[in-house]
Amino acid sequence: MRFRILRLLPLWLMFSVSQAGTLMETWETGYTGADATGPHIAGYWKFDGESPEQALRDISGKGHDLKLEGGGAWNPKGRSGGALESFPGFPIQDKRHAAATPSKADLSFTGAFTMEMWIAPKPEFEDRLRCYLLDKKYVDHTDYQWQLGDADKGGLRRMWVTIGFGSESRTFYSDPARYEPGVWHHVAFTYDGAGEGRFFIDGQTAGRQHHDGVAGPVPGTKPLSIGDRLGSNYGGFPGLIDEVRLCRGVLAFEPVALTIASPRTVWQRMEKAEPIEVSCVNLRREPLKGATLRLSWSGGGAVKTIPLPELASGATHVERFPVDTSLRPEEYRFTARLELTQPKVLSTEREARFSLMARLPERMPVIMWGVGIGSVEKEADRLRDLGFTHCLGMGADYGAIWKADGEVMPEAPEKVAENTRLLDVALRHDLELVTSLSPGRWLESDPANHRVGRDGKPYPRQDICASTPEFAPFFQRVGASVSKAYGTHPAFSMGLVNTEVRDASAPSFNAGDVERYRAFSGGEIPPEVASRSGVEWQKLKDFPADRVVPDDHPIL
Repeated sequence: MRFRILRLLPLWLMFSVSQAGTLMETWETGYTGADATGPHIAGYWKFDGESPEQALRDISGKGHDLKLEGGGAWNPKGRSGGALESFPGFPIQDKRHAAATPSKADLSFTGAFTMEMWIAPKPEFEDRLRCYLLDKKYVDHTDYQWQLGDADKGGLRRMWVTIGFGSESRTFYSDPARYEPGVWHHVAFTYDGAGEGRFFIDGQTAGRQHHDGVAGPVPGTKPLSIGDRLGSNYGGFPGLIDEVRLCRGVLAFEPVALTIASPRTVWQRMEKAEPIEVSCVNLRREPLKGATLRLSWSGGGAVKTIPLPELASGATHVERFPVDTSLRPEEYRFTARLELTQPKVLSTEREARFSLMARLPERMPVIMWGVGIGSVEKEADRLRDLGFTHCLGMGADYGAIWKADGEVMPEAPEKVAENTRLLDVALRHDLELVTSLSPGRWLESDPANHRVGRDGKPYPRQDICASTPEFAPFFQRVGASVSKAYGTHPAFSMGLVNTEVRDASAPSFNAGDVERYRAFSGGEIPPEVASRSGVEWQKLKDFPADRVVPDDHPIL
């Protein structure tokens, strides 16, 4: 089989589920013990036995024994032991060729799940035919369906899996690959329960796709059919199927997880950039030896070849690749290729796209007040066409910063990462973002911070007690935290602080203010001080005729 493993990974910290601690499944040698009968196994069919009845048993112990339907057959000469044999459907013969088991709740998934099997096409698998490897969906918007499509002009086919989400269904497509007659290949599909599906062929990534706005599948009521579709037009797989396993959760099939991580995807030319990190995780259950990592940047960029040290099972090796921002402004391709020589020759490749933007001269800001960071991706082109150079941007979690002792992340890490991505979007579109911060307004939300009159009641127009000693450091922490998170990004250009302030200043007789005045002066606030408009000198007893007031006058 020949196919190219090529995935685009343009976002921050692309760690796969397998990197979180799941080792590679023993798909090459089959499954025993907990891998065959554990609680995460929904069904496992090996098609081995002395008779069709024995061969169609559910090895997982969950009781989902199969029954041959239509022209489906058991073939004693499978990959290892027997196999399910199916035959072409429409338009050759619109007849069912399958093995099926009745619908049960544990054959439906509501979150992440994995499907896998071995397949070997027969010569009857004509280029024009597409087929169904398994089906529990039919035409409903529930459960799942796995197909292998017709061949393109080059003889390559794509797998696709369709998942029902209740009111709609979404389809995930693999990369094209060649399936030769009589050659066994292990194929697998994983769904993470949050919109991402991945395909694997013989332990190598063969496609990754994400659908927004979907979560777990919706369970249905159809039986599970292996080797064909549930209804007409039938589409049996012209070949042999062996070792079918359905599991809950996302399982790993690659010997090594290779990922590209970068907090940024767009830089300004000559900007100082953080290196790209490439992580290699050994997912095999034995040490990884003889691996080579090749890193390259297109358009005349650097090339690195790194022989990897021996990696224990589950161990990680991280390489840092410097970003050369002196290259000319354009889009670049960064490629990470891992080549293995033991226990067999294998390679896997990841690719990410990065951009360098020109450094432009200073310009007069033209700020769009009515568009915030959440709309910058949608409105970027229109903003630029209308002549705007800036729009409103990031905020801060004032509550978290108030509780902190020093600089902290201004918002949750995932929010900061998303804001950084949107700053990249702005930079790519020659826009800049303006942070809008109102720590003073946040403090106003607590009545304990309000100024009060001599009667002890808050003023109609609220304002904070500015003399509170904790407030000034808090304001500083807000600014420092936002600057720490985004200050190096060239698309973050300025900040608006406590904008649209309505004057609410007035003498404050809050208990804290009164106590601080005593500590300062050694006395009480003069009774003449009561109004925000000041003290009328005409009403002051013994006020100097020349109106010259000494520097130490208590009212001052």
